[in-house]
Amino acid sequence: MQIVLYIFLTLSILFLPINAFAAGKPVVRMANELYTYNMGFNNIALDNNTKKQLWQSIYNKLNGMQAKGKLPFELAGETAMVSHKMEELSGDSEIFLIPAVMVNTAHDTSYASTTEVFYNTAITSGISIIFCMAEENYDTGGVTYRMLGMIPLVNNCMIGSDQNHKRTSPLTDYEKLNKFVELSNESINKQLDFSSSMKNLKDKNAKFNMDTYQVTDVKITSDNVQKAFPGTEGEDLKFLVAYNFTAGYQQRNKRIVYPPSITNSNFASNVAKTAYSLSLDGPNGSVDVGVSAPGHSISLDITGANFTYSNNIIAYKVWLAKSPVEKNEKAELERGYSRELINSGNITIDHGDVYSRLLMGLAWELGGQKL
Repeated sequence: MQIVLYIFLTLSILFLPINAFAAGKPVVRMANELYTYNMGFNNIALDNNTKKQLWQSIYNKLNGMQAKGKLPFELAGETAMVSHKMEELSGDSEIFLIPAVMVNTAHDTSYASTTEVFYNTAITSGISIIFCMAEENYDTGGVTYRMLGMIPLVNNCMIGSDQNHKRTSPLTDYEKLNKFVELSNESINKQLDFSSSMKNLKDKNAKFNMDTYQVTDVKITSDNVQKAFPGTEGEDLKFLVAYNFTAGYQQRNKRIVYPPSITNSNFASNVAKTAYSLSLDGPNGSVDVGVSAPGHSISLDITGANFTYSNNIIAYKVWLAKSPVEKNEKAELERGYSRELINSGNITIDHGDVYSRLLMGLAWELGGQKL
């Protein structure tokens, strides 16, 4: 089952209905299921029990924040099923909050000496809190969902890179899942913050397209990264970098952001036709969510990556650039990392794990610059 998200490149003004507001705050209903996006990059399999646990973690966090007066909206007491039919959308609000797993990846790599093989795994959790408005579609008689914005959360770790905890066997699927859940819960509890970030929910006459931001392009001009991530892996790396940038950008600057729209990825299906789609697996059929063109487009470029090896120490460095550049931002940042290798003769190394982790961390840093 799919949630399909279309971006229509037109300017639009969204008017929130009067009954969507209560006591000065908009009423928001949370979807009763967790949705997932299949980005195709070494996805960790999420069973139904895991999805329910993560949904409950988000629900508990939101209720705790509401009890402390830290939500800019009123969370409705009852959750809701995301539906195609207007008559099924009963309740006080047509504003929906849809929790979605956007990134659930485990990138396995290794390096081998003449006597042993050592394994590394880069795990990433990316959960988004998506806000949308349910509107009656008079052409189809059904429901159209229009995106208002999202809160992207992200958390990463590398297992096996610690010299004191080398792995001589690959990480199991069970270990990957447990680590993903741990990373997800940590980001939900530590990163979820709505302070001044959802101002479009407060103004029923807001012009959303004017003050929204979206990564619309990621280039890989680095030859080393192109070699490490050929074909579709390169396209999926672009989405990972764009998502990490978006998370850092939103959390630092409290601006309204949309999911990355990257050419040739599953999300951006056809730039020429200005039609984009994001497919999320859900329990209740497909839902169309319209999103206006962003007021501000952001482009990223993976401009460089290299490594040097000397005296059993391998050192890496990557570069990432952004345009346009705002106020006090730097146009390009770099990040490095070094580690000791256990040398027993000739060594064969897959550098993709380090490049991917460095780039995701650097994307967060680049997006998180103070304007």
